Amino acid sequence: MRKHLLIIGFVWPEPKSSAAGSRMMQLIEVFHSEEYHITFASPCAKSDNAFNLESIGVSQVSIELNNSSFDVFIKKLNPNVVLFDRFMMEEQFGWRVKEQCPDALRVLDTEDLHCLRKGRQQAFKDDKPFDESYLFNDTAKREIASIYRSDLSLIISEAEMDILKHQFKVDESLLLYLPFMLNSISEEDIKTLPKFENRNHFITIGNFLHEPNYNAVLYLKETIWPLIRKQLPKAELHVYGAYASQKSYVPNIGVLKAPPKSEFYKEAYEKCISYNLKNKNDDKLKYMRMLRALIKKYKYEKYVKMPKVFCNLDWWHSKEAFMPIHKFPSKYGVKAPTISSMFNGPYTVHFWRDRITKKYGLSLNEKYDEKSLWEIMIKYIDLYDKV
Repeated sequence: MRKHLLIIGFVWPEPKSSAAGSRMMQLIEVFHSEEYHITFASPCAKSDNAFNLESIGVSQVSIELNNSSFDVFIKKLNPNVVLFDRFMMEEQFGWRVKEQCPDALRVLDTEDLHCLRKGRQQAFKDDKPFDESYLFNDTAKREIASIYRSDLSLIISEAEMDILKHQFKVDESLLLYLPFMLNSISEEDIKTLPKFENRNHFITIGNFLHEPNYNAVLYLKETIWPLIRKQLPKAELHVYGAYASQKSYVPNIGVLKAPPKSEFYKEAYEKCISYNLKNKNDDKLKYMRMLRALIKKYKYEKYVKMPKVFCNLDWWHSKEAFMPIHKFPSKYGVKAPTISSMFNGPYTVHFWRDRITKKYGLSLNEKYDEKSLWEIMIKYIDLYDKV
């Protein structure tokens, strides 16, 4: 009987958009070579960049989170192997797989250690060098637990293998080092490539939805590239990557709501007063240039939101944002836009966190009902961060 593999994807593979998509296609190719019948299932909506898996003989199935329909689906499918695309999918579906198909081999494809990603991100926000202490975060607890629940975890880098074995003391029998599976370039092909002396310019490539890629391009453009241009004035920099349009926004409306006594707000306010006292209002764009510089200085880019979010952020001041409601109500005579629409359009500035914690005594670190506006928005943010 032909063996059956079920892949539960965090997103639908986009091999032309991200390294994660290419990685998934490589895994599919390996199982295809072993004559597995493959079904790919995901709770995520498909984007225009999603690869048509049916074109290579892979069945595609949409599934739902926290729905018993998955139990019926997997029991009928009865796969030999279930591959979880990132630990978040194992958290959601692993226990259901174990209950309905106890004999199925459960494999976790970590797609980078997310606790390492989160640790580096926090070090960047703290403006400190990364060290091992940053590894031990809440994401690590979830990810290591997922590794222990799985029969085998695929690890893409030797550094991550070392971290898991020595920092988290994970038994090596639970881990498989599996780097990118790329075809080598033949000597004949190498000979046809231009020599270094005959090449020009620079390129960088990376999916812009992955925050480190975006930050790297900004740092390259603003800090490194001017130094290169001094040495090579005719050089060109070519930036490649999917979803660039969704990361190219800059604040273009001079409206700011910040918590009282915020250093960001204080500095922005003082600069605005200084401009006004000097009667130098001929250049209105200087205010936006100042705000952009301060956003970069305080690393507040993630708090920059769109104009449409203004009313929603006012709504989020209320306790209802943390309650399980299906549709957030209109307010001030304005209809609430859909959450997905909040990721399109120009951005503006709005700060609101202190009011949540001080006025209502709510902690932003707590886990609230998954149907609340807060948790839904967090999922969207996490999705965009992890692709």
